[in-house]
Amino acid sequence: MNGSMTANDSKAVRWFRGMVRRVLPAPMRRGLWAGWVRSRVLFMRVGLQPLRIKTIKLARTAARCPRTPRQVVFVSDLPRSREAKLAYGLQQAGWQVVMLHCNAPTFDANKYCVEVQQYRNRWEALLLAARYTPVVYHVFSCWKFDVAATFIRYKPGKIVFDDYDVMAGMVKEDFARKHYPGQIELERFCLENADGLCCRSLETQYAKCYMGYKYRGKRIFFLDCCWDFADVSPSGVKSPDGEIHVIYCGNFAVEKYLPENDPKGYQLWLVQSFAKQGIHYHLYPPHYKVRRGDFEEKFSEYVTLAERTPFFHLHRSIASDNLVREIAQYDFGILILSRKINGVETEAYAITKYDYAVSNKIFDYLDAGLLIIMGQDMFLHFIASRYGTSIDAKTVLMAIDKKALRKAISPAMKARVAAVKFAYSIRRNVGRLVDFYLAL
Repeated sequence: MNGSMTANDSKAVRWFRGMVRRVLPAPMRRGLWAGWVRSRVLFMRVGLQPLRIKTIKLARTAARCPRTPRQVVFVSDLPRSREAKLAYGLQQAGWQVVMLHCNAPTFDANKYCVEVQQYRNRWEALLLAARYTPVVYHVFSCWKFDVAATFIRYKPGKIVFDDYDVMAGMVKEDFARKHYPGQIELERFCLENADGLCCRSLETQYAKCYMGYKYRGKRIFFLDCCWDFADVSPSGVKSPDGEIHVIYCGNFAVEKYLPENDPKGYQLWLVQSFAKQGIHYHLYPPHYKVRRGDFEEKFSEYVTLAERTPFFHLHRSIASDNLVREIAQYDFGILILSRKINGVETEAYAITKYDYAVSNKIFDYLDAGLLIIMGQDMFLHFIASRYGTSIDAKTVLMAIDKKALRKAISPAMKARVAAVKFAYSIRRNVGRLVDFYLAL
């Protein structure tokens, strides 16, 4: 028989091999060997991975079942504001949303979902999903595509893939391969093989036009949108003392964990710049980035600064569906992509990222009735400026002028913010997403 003996071969196996070699002709030996290899592979699959095989079978069975009308299953490793707003909009449209998640959602998912279940890995996610027969499975991913790829490969039904931050063409390839090995290839598989793509930005368009990606499924361009709560309305200067308050909420790089002069570290600089001009600056970190009890340690520089100046306020994180009500008391939201501050590129992102990407926080700012201090990045700037609700960050930061900022807040601005909230309202736009689901 082909193959050499190893130290792990038992005496019985060595004796059997010798007998077979002496008695049987070579063609028969090769046939027996091939059969034994196939049987061993089958044994390993059945013996070592019974749950996986059972899950795949259940998924295939689910795919053949009649669909449950007006039901969608959300699958997300970390449900964030996007998932919350889409679930809320679908609920308002009379749909049932089932939420499957790995990490805890950044909002109270039970408000908008009829069922909420947690999974530990991709196979458990698929097993839970196979118990439902929705119109579609809407799978959300961000730089980790194992779950999405499993759903697309073993489809329990129609799969809509929602790539929160696209890697292709947006993240530098050497960075992605070093820190997220294998994920670029998995992302491409998901993008090219999903039944539908739900796109929150223009990033997938770049991969199609300039990188040769071929999308098999339908695509819908669907922004993060505004909650447009009835009890949140825009107003003028919010503070009774006439002070100006600027807010930043969401992800940011903490300077003490960065190399010196890294362009991602600019929040402390912003805090100090506004404080010198007597402008209040409020910072809300995302709570999924901070472990319980680690807040003071992680943000120690900011805690110290907040104690030293009355113009800086470090806040605890707010659930994503309560954030708009919290920040409606302020005047301006700020969004500056780090490339635009000092001209230095970041380690992770390619130049294209700044012109094709979108940020959820601009919708929260608009939702809360805030003017936005932001850079001139192509797509983000278009979204905020088309209704006249943004101010050029470069102009503001070159000469921070408290009087000029106060002058920018006017009755005309209030009308513009009201218009943009209506235009980007999730309830107004969710019908397009429903039509997209049904078209699949």
